[in-house]
Amino acid sequence: MIEELPNAIRSGALDVYLQPKVTLPDGVVYGFEALVRWNREGVMVPPDRFVSVAEESGLILELDRYVMRRATQVTADINAELGRSYSISVNLSALHFSGRRIVGWVQAALADSRLPPSLLTLEITESVELGDWRGAQATVEELRESGTRVSIDDFGTGYSSIGYLHAISADELKIDRSLVERIETCDKSRFLVDTVLDMAGNLGLDVVVEGIETESQARVIHQLGGNKAQGFLYGRPMPEETMRTLLRNEGVRDLEQDAG
Repeated sequence: MIEELPNAIRSGALDVYLQPKVTLPDGVVYGFEALVRWNREGVMVPPDRFVSVAEESGLILELDRYVMRRATQVTADINAELGRSYSISVNLSALHFSGRRIVGWVQAALADSRLPPSLLTLEITESVELGDWRGAQATVEELRESGTRVSIDDFGTGYSSIGYLHAISADELKIDRSLVERIETCDKSRFLVDTVLDMAGNLGLDVVVEGIETESQARVIHQLGGNKAQGFLYGRPMPEETMRTLLRNEGVRDLEQDAG
């Protein structure tokens, strides 16, 4: 897999899937998260398997760059076709923030796709510990000054969630699905999510709650003050053309409701 992955990146053999991000309580799509898929000789390789290989081998930098370039272009094309301003979130390994190359890569992707910087959110996953937080903060600030947004992904499960908030100037938190699974019946889960929402509000951060799978979970999240969500209830990761069709049909339904 390590031998084949570089060629898959260079040849464009990897697919970028889109998962909708929605507003609550109406479930209207406002953007997407880009997720990579690899059809390896007819076999779909689970993302966690080849992404972990890429991270361990150092290929994650080129993999993330590929996904970012493809995702920004797809989103710009969808917006141009539908006359909308959907945003796109792209996951970046924390390894990117030990240097400054990522700044040029982001600027190039935005210039090539002509996607407005404000519509791109870069998600820093907590799966890799940030070693040089001072250097990382400098890179994050440079990205934010260019107009892009920064999100702390999987909040609540990583090495040091509060430490990330202290070290990194972010625009958004994504509450991990593990805090949502039992939110309908578990007081502790509701307390934790409520605490994170309150803390984020005091810090001026947007919050996206991941892992929403049922209407009742969505209701609880909204009652607690959450207004942005993502999860299988609203759609699984899907190929870009499937997403285009979904959004076109939503537009038709909106017109039918207006006419009614």
